[in-house]
Amino acid sequence: IHVEDLASLYRQIVEGRWSGTFHGVDGEPVRLADVAAAASEAAGAGGATRAVPVELAREKLGLLADADCLDQKLDAPAARRLGWAPLHPSFPDAATKAFRDWSDTR
Repeated sequence: IHVEDLASLYRQIVEGRWSGTFHGVDGEPVRLADVAAAASEAAGAGGATRAVPVELAREKLGLLADADCLDQKLDAPAARRLGWAPLHPSFPDAATKAFRDWSDTR
């Protein structure tokens, strides 16, 4: 989720004095492999990625490596009740712009 979309959700929660659990997601699952390929493409590596054994990934990422291996989908019923929906495209569709924005801040 784009930072501006998340900020919009947080603003609505704070200004409305809402309580509960709010997930800033669009409800569309995104495969980690697609995120990696989009990031690789945006960084100029042609979309090339490679899988690594989960044991090796755990050495670098800890338990996050296990989470990355799971099929997960979050729904956002509380956020939808507020009328919130993200305006920006998901990362695989916006990776080139995200990389350019990130590069401009370095």
